Amino acid sequence: MTTFRVDDMTCGRCAGKISSALAALDPSATVEISIAQKLVRVTGDTDPSDVADAIRGAGYTPQPVQQVEAPVAPSRGGCGCASRKAAAVDPRATTAPASGSCCG
Repeated sequence: MTTFRVDDMTCGRCAGKISSALAALDPSATVEISIAQKLVRVTGDTDPSDVADAIRGAGYTPQPVQQVEAPVAPSRGGCGCASRKAAAVDPRATTAPASGSCCG
């Protein structure tokens, strides 16, 4: 998965232009766009630099986002939560991910 932050993506029309550019690059790729978080995630076999070029070609400025695996919390009481894979976290996100863990 390749993730870019696109700060100048401000609306659905912007997201549509980016989505169309990425579909033209790789029709089989999965594209996820979050306008609120200004993130574009592409899953497929396309080189990240080609993805960035396609976003630039659509008129936007992509910034690569590092995928960081959060450390797994130690188990408290043997509930099994610690054995779950932790989700990647964008440290620049303005909202915290939902909790939902019985260990949290």
